[in-house]
Amino acid sequence: MLHEVWTCSTHGHTIEIKSRWLGFKEVIYYDGREVASGLTVFGGRYHFRVEEDGQPVNYNVKLQTTVEGIEITVTRNDETVHSQTTQ
Repeated sequence: MLHEVWTCSTHGHTIEIKSRWLGFKEVIYYDGREVASGLTVFGGRYHFRVEEDGQPVNYNVKLQTTVEGIEITVTRNDETVHSQTTQ
């Protein structure tokens, strides 16, 4: 697995997570706009804030390597809106 893309939708918006393992880079997109990125080996945590319907919304994206695969968790205002483990 050299390059992976995961997508989730929440509250009418799309979050896309791109991970390039060869370069250890992860990029997070919100409705097609890059909102966070980082270089990591075993996964990272990313925070971004956007406005939805005139209100500020906080998102957290966590990628973590586990024995089962890659665990992805997305929270919106501290409520989990997406969680999955991929192999």
